[in-house]
Amino acid sequence: MSNKINNLFIELSKELIKEKEELEKNKEELERDKSKFISMSKKIEQINDSEPITLYIGGGGNNKYITRASVLKRFPDSFFGVMFSGRHPLKEFNDKPRSYFIDRDGEYFNYILNYLRGDKLLVPKDNFILKKLIIDCKFYMLTELEEKFKQEYLKMNPSYHYHNNNNNNNNNNNNNNNNNNNSNGSGININSIFNKKQ
Repeated sequence: MSNKINNLFIELSKELIKEKEELEKNKEELERDKSKFISMSKKIEQINDSEPITLYIGGGGNNKYITRASVLKRFPDSFFGVMFSGRHPLKEFNDKPRSYFIDRDGEYFNYILNYLRGDKLLVPKDNFILKKLIIDCKFYMLTELEEKFKQEYLKMNPSYHYHNNNNNNNNNNNNNNNNNNNSNGSGININSIFNKKQ
């Protein structure tokens, strides 16, 4: 009887060892599959980021820009960084693959797109265009570019002054001074021009 029990115990032990080995093997295979999946996902994302995207900005279809998601995602916290983060579903324009419509005046968007591509900053020598670009940068949440354009605007219009929005006390004092200065047409706060709601 004791031999029977002993033999049974040995058989059970062998079965348990065999099952454990199978589980270990399956676990290793799952880990390999997981690594392959992650690697493949990254490759797919890279392919998607490098494939052309068409942006239709504004009405009429005249302002069509072709670029890549990797360019538009250069600043993750910007309008485009969030748009192409993969966290939000995107509606394709007129059912055209990888085409998207943005309800915005796109006449001067090439200045913004060139900057996102990493090209040298091009600054228009026209006050009207520069104002529009500053307002567009605010809409697209491109703070760094907005500041660069503001500085360029100041160089072209030295009668304007500029102060940091984060310094509220100085803002209040400067606003009071601006009201006095406005009477002779000088010392206008540049932020007051561009802080209108979009």
